[in-house]
Amino acid sequence: MSESVAVPLQVRIKSLLQNDQIDEARALIEIGLAEDASRAWLLRDLARLLIAEESFDAAADALSQAAALEPPGSETEILLAGIALSLDRTIDLTFWSRRAKLCACLRPDLPWTNLVVTELAEAALSGDCDERHAVAYRRAAAHLIAAWCAAYRQPLPDTGLRGAVTAKAHAAANRSNPLVLRASSLISDILGRRLVAGWFGGSSGTRMRDHEAVVRIGGRDLMFGIPNLNIRFDCRYFFAFEPGLLFRISTFEPEERFLDIGANIGRYTVLAAGLRGVRVDAIEPFVRNAEELIRNVSRNGLEGLVTLHQVAVSDQTGSGCVAYGDEPAGSTDQSIADRPGIDPRPGAEFHEAIEVWRIDEMVAAGRIPFPNRIKIDVDGVEHKVLDGMTGILSDPRLKSIRIEIRLEDPLNQAALKRTLEYGFVARVGDDPKNLDLTRPDGRSDQ
Repeated sequence: MSESVAVPLQVRIKSLLQNDQIDEARALIEIGLAEDASRAWLLRDLARLLIAEESFDAAADALSQAAALEPPGSETEILLAGIALSLDRTIDLTFWSRRAKLCACLRPDLPWTNLVVTELAEAALSGDCDERHAVAYRRAAAHLIAAWCAAYRQPLPDTGLRGAVTAKAHAAANRSNPLVLRASSLISDILGRRLVAGWFGGSSGTRMRDHEAVVRIGGRDLMFGIPNLNIRFDCRYFFAFEPGLLFRISTFEPEERFLDIGANIGRYTVLAAGLRGVRVDAIEPFVRNAEELIRNVSRNGLEGLVTLHQVAVSDQTGSGCVAYGDEPAGSTDQSIADRPGIDPRPGAEFHEAIEVWRIDEMVAAGRIPFPNRIKIDVDGVEHKVLDGMTGILSDPRLKSIRIEIRLEDPLNQAALKRTLEYGFVARVGDDPKNLDLTRPDGRSDQ
């Protein structure tokens, strides 16, 4: 068959597939292969149909034939690596790791993002296909990404918390490389889902809509707005972020009170209230974050469980200022002065006066009830927050603290040491800067 005929045939098959005319597309593919079995693109299209039918062995055979017709480093070889590794039959993992590395060296221009994420992962991981296909696709995607990581000399993570954190660390270290970022985030997200399923039970996953993400945990759907691309990325890989905090939330009891210091747009506020039924006091000084938090609470009908406090917290009570520019919702780049008369960011477009409180005094004044659980994420001033809640720290009703703390700062080191003197035990929550502080009799196993 001449090349002039092959082009329109390919267009016709693509059109049929796009219109879900599967039988007609298969018939054309089989006709084309009967006339000329040496066209790799026909074999790839056939493999995609077989994958959709869960005929993975037949798909692997078709891809093997296509790979034999193409030079080393083709897209077909990478797709075959992922599918083959997902099968139950014995596969030489070392061989396919070598092939993936060779492909990366020979063809660094391969469209990895589309191949890895779009063709196999997006439908399954976003919940847009039925569970029967999702399980098969997810397994194939996980192995395909493993081969991809081998190609870029990234260590393959295990299936536990360490693996999720390892993959997330790769993503953070390679933010300038969108290929490594997407693949590492996807691995971390997959492993995070496995952990969450063990802690909450039920199914878990994320479905992305135009302006909203639907996150399923423990069989319950929770909605989060997507006002910008940064939040879209965070929602897309929802389970890649802070799995240790998700574990801690799984231990909350409905009668407890959760204090979320540095609540941002309310991700963990909504999870605690929506999944565990606890009452939450959310502290967030940045107006754009606070507004998005209120919208997320409303989306999930949690107004009766969540109270927002748009204040700053420190080691003294008084007044201060928040300075910011064009930072969108979800940002942590705003600057805060916790004392009057100080400009935290000279030249900033916006300066807003704000109340500053010690947590102990918020409780004493009745602004918030006594918290049984606390999360602290304040980007650098952890020592001031801890020094402003010594009364609460000494009270055994406080069961746990989840804190993101930068221990390279001597002030934070000293504050943590003082906190541990109140009887807390510190463990790494998921990565070294995230600590889980619990009483000796509190649940802290992961």
